Amino acid sequence: MSVVQDKLFSRMIIIIAICIFALYAIYSHAASTPPSDPYNYDVMESLLIDKQDPAYDYTLGDKAYYVSAETGSDSNDGSENAPFATILYALSQATGGEVIYVMNGDYGDLKFGANYFENSSKSTPIDEVFTDWVTLKAMPGQHPVLGNVTLGTTHDAGGWYRIDFAQKGNSDLRLRIDGFKITDNVIIRGSRYVDIRNNQISQKGDFASMSLEEKSDYMANAGVHIFNGRYVKVLYNEILNTGVGIWAMTNDLVVKGNHLHHLTHDGLQFHGGSNWLIENNIVHDLDDGMFDGDDETKGVNMHVDGIQVYVINVGGTSYAKRLDNVTIRGNLFYHVESMDFMISGPPQWIKDLGGGYGNFFIENNIFAPSNGSLIILGAGFDGLVFRHNTVLYTPNDQWQSVWGRNFGQTFNNPAADDYYIQTWWHAILDHQPDYYFNNNIVVNTGAVWTSGGDNINANMNIYYSPNNSEKVLDEGRGYTTAIPPYVTIDGKLQDYLDAGHIPGALEVGSLAVDNGYTENALPPLETDFMGNPRDQAPDIGAIELQ
Repeated sequence: MSVVQDKLFSRMIIIIAICIFALYAIYSHAASTPPSDPYNYDVMESLLIDKQDPAYDYTLGDKAYYVSAETGSDSNDGSENAPFATILYALSQATGGEVIYVMNGDYGDLKFGANYFENSSKSTPIDEVFTDWVTLKAMPGQHPVLGNVTLGTTHDAGGWYRIDFAQKGNSDLRLRIDGFKITDNVIIRGSRYVDIRNNQISQKGDFASMSLEEKSDYMANAGVHIFNGRYVKVLYNEILNTGVGIWAMTNDLVVKGNHLHHLTHDGLQFHGGSNWLIENNIVHDLDDGMFDGDDETKGVNMHVDGIQVYVINVGGTSYAKRLDNVTIRGNLFYHVESMDFMISGPPQWIKDLGGGYGNFFIENNIFAPSNGSLIILGAGFDGLVFRHNTVLYTPNDQWQSVWGRNFGQTFNNPAADDYYIQTWWHAILDHQPDYYFNNNIVVNTGAVWTSGGDNINANMNIYYSPNNSEKVLDEGRGYTTAIPPYVTIDGKLQDYLDAGHIPGALEVGSLAVDNGYTENALPPLETDFMGNPRDQAPDIGAIELQ
């Protein structure tokens, strides 16, 4: 090689190296630094979340205290002109029925509702904290900030050991927190009568710059974590930039009207209890930035789902063994790394624990395609009703997570796993259960309810696919069709939502109109996804044609 050739070769190597470094820097930046979110969710929230449900309205008491971190003093009388300085002191003056208005300022962490011992993990419950509801409320037009909020304890009277889950809490708290910016999660332990509403809840920490161990710890936390409480309501909150959105092992729970987005783990993670209503929530843009099969992040990368349900394999009596009487209604799921909805648990150890699942109603939900199997009902149920749900076909909804990962490349294939629904593992039970799959619109060729031996009752479902042949299915099971039963979504789903459109709205003349199945003992659904009434000949899918 000549000297000239050698110089040219050296320059070429340098140029290639610079290009490789630049590409690596671009990829690393995309994978670790979340870009700014281009979307405005106000239109979507106002359309899809009902914030005016009168069933959850409350009346403020006549007695009011005021708190200001900027101008207050705990030596004041707590009036508007002479406010207290700290929330804890204001709470110490309340007995029941008061409202505590909190003005602008950063109030740090709030730890309340039990006896906490300094420099110790010991804590003891207080049987009754307030005799009536006390409301911590943001002063109208102001935006006070809290750090971490911890309420109650699951310890027994001795202060060291957890109470039995069957005890269903250990303290009547009666505390409502309304209208705050909460920057480091909410933890509810053992408390009964708690209402968390109208807050913006996030979690501290720069996930992009964390080590793998730190990321694992971060993703194990939740925006709202509820362990063995009772009569807890989580209403109309925005939960973002956390690990899990809402984690629950509790009884008598309402999760309604929340917007959960841009999380690094599951939107909703459920581990046991009874009597739950999960309604009118929007769950989207969930990704941990790591590939599930990546050896480098093995043990840290998560199977990120819209809802994930499983019984925790722990002996003893402090953890739940079952989840019963659950209604999951009128929720929207889209842009999820793995599955929109997964229920799991190896049958043998659930049986050994004496646990399981019973009386699930999954209805009026809208599911956009996920990036794993869409829905896996991977456990045996003593009662499962899956009805009036709509699966959206969004062939052009390729989306990018905040970590720069691209998804949706196979959404244009109606036979892809992204649209797949499955139920299995009846072996958890000692008998064959009866499952009802009625009045759903799914994207599939017709073989959607795989059972593994379960007794499936599938009636008047529409199996939509551009590749389907038109066919009326035997025994009233419904239709396969290539004709869209709802208004088609040709572009990006988020753009469609932000323009004020309702996904899954039926076309006039659709096969879904007035064809719903009603010939069984199930109580009929009175309303649709939007809260509009259904008539005696209900439409198939989540939305009734108006």
